[in-house]
Amino acid sequence: MTEAASATPAELISVVVPSAYRPADLTRCLEALGVQTLAPDLVVVVLREDDYAGAQVVETLGNRFPSLVLHVVHPTKVGYVPALEAGIRRTSSPWIAFLDDDAVPPPAWIN
Repeated sequence: MTEAASATPAELISVVVPSAYRPADLTRCLEALGVQTLAPDLVVVVLREDDYAGAQVVETLGNRFPSLVLHVVHPTKVGYVPALEAGIRRTSSPWIAFLDDDAVPPPAWIN
């Protein structure tokens, strides 16, 4: 059995987005993910626990794009690599894409 065959259909393709106190950038990034021609099955947004503005962005865009499955995780250590690791641990997807919060992917980015 291949990895893809053993994955749950709900988490075949995941995107991990680490963010730190940049709500405007995170908004643009998540809006772009919300209009993908092939939507990710899961978007893991990694935020510091005190990034309340980032958490508000995730909640707002989760309501605006109900087909976009958003989960927030908080890393136990500060830094880019610990944020990526926290995002990876949250997903069981065989394919994980990484996207910085200041990136705006084109509509066919996941294709």
